[in-house]
Amino acid sequence: MSIKFENASYVYGIGSHQKTAVLDNLNLELEYGKIYGMIGPTGCGKTTAIQLINGLLKPTKGKIIIHQTVGEGLSIKKQRKAKKISIQDAAEGTDISPKLWKNLEKRENAHW
Repeated sequence: MSIKFENASYVYGIGSHQKTAVLDNLNLELEYGKIYGMIGPTGCGKTTAIQLINGLLKPTKGKIIIHQTVGEGLSIKKQRKAKKISIQDAAEGTDISPKLWKNLEKRENAHW
């Protein structure tokens, strides 16, 4: 069992004058039972990828396969039950994010 991106792309602003491609032909497999983290600069597609997994967005191109079933084939209720996602977003310099994190490298933050 896994979550798999197959040539998944997402473009914001389809139908408008300004289109922004955030994900372009992403191929990635997340194995069941493992913990993953995403680190990257603002606008690189981290949140978009999560929104594609949990069904808030549909890929512009390609597909997301969840537990060997294409997400579109499942009801919304069954899709949500099949996915367990924990999103943590800590703002720097607030009580949520200890100031010592600023001195750590990205890998150290992820490990911590």
